[in-house]
Amino acid sequence: VHFAFYAGAYAALAVGVVLLDSAKDLYFRWVEYAIGKSVHERLLRSLLRAPQAFFDRHPSGIVLNRLAADTATVDTGTTFNLACFLTDAIQIAFSLVFISGTCWPTVFFLGPACVFYLLVQQAYV
Repeated sequence: VHFAFYAGAYAALAVGVVLLDSAKDLYFRWVEYAIGKSVHERLLRSLLRAPQAFFDRHPSGIVLNRLAADTATVDTGTTFNLACFLTDAIQIAFSLVFISGTCWPTVFFLGPACVFYLLVQQAYV
């Protein structure tokens, strides 16, 4: 009886993790699309409204290369870094809540540990 309960709970947690991770991925793909569309529109609008003298001074190959590099950075780098940051922040927050809930004396050490971490970070960054 106990095995069935724990196996069911484990399966429910696994399904929950898969569903939440899929929802997170879909949300970040939507954010990535929205950011990319906005940046691409502004970039193209400013390029098309540039004066003729800009195109006389800068060869089209350099402009095209820079445009491609900037759009690739926006398309791949921005949302990936944001997703990693938010995932790590949520995992740290839930870990601290879980640790504090299971072993409540750690709450008294978390505050000073965070202050110490910030002081060390200020010294080395």
